[in-house]
Amino acid sequence: MSRVPRPATLNPDPSYRDWRAAALKALQKLSPLAPAAIREGLLTRCYVHGLSPQQAAQVAEREYRSTRPPDWIKRKR
Repeated sequence: MSRVPRPATLNPDPSYRDWRAAALKALQKLSPLAPAAIREGLLTRCYVHGLSPQQAAQVAEREYRSTRPPDWIKRKR
């Protein structure tokens, strides 16, 4: 079976750069330390799946909390 190329998306709206900035801003409101610890791949997957910046921030914040020990989370609240 031959490969069938997909047409390229000409002008994705919003661009990844703008979307990422909005997602990091929303994440900063949820958890001040989280943006520095979030992997770029997680944000990329959220963008590709079509999540809004606010939804991506919630996913990233949940990922951030799940990687911290329970006693650390209690101390931060």
